Amino acid sequence: MSEAGLQGPMVLDLFVNYFYQRGRLRGAGQFLTNVAVCWCMFGFVGHVITAVPAAMQRRPALTLAEVLPSVTTWWVPEHPISFVLVIGLGLLGFFLSLKGKQLDRFLNA
Repeated sequence: MSEAGLQGPMVLDLFVNYFYQRGRLRGAGQFLTNVAVCWCMFGFVGHVITAVPAAMQRRPALTLAEVLPSVTTWWVPEHPISFVLVIGLGLLGFFLSLKGKQLDRFLNA
């Protein structure tokens, strides 16, 4: 490989340096946490929309796509595995927020 190909910052270095600026890592963590909370709430509401009428009528629950055919519902978590993934996203956001606070304290010192 030639020396010309190794000059300049790498993409990963640019990515890391972007988040080393004050408040960005904490903001990204808070954003991920808020998105995960909203997804969980939508999933809970979708579960209520499908499960409560089915329980009242003593029949198996339909999926959210069957209950609301004209609404795009592919992004709403309905399965326990998808809820685990969304909760994992929220935990990642919480972890990034805590690490962002530590980074901000380090940068202020």
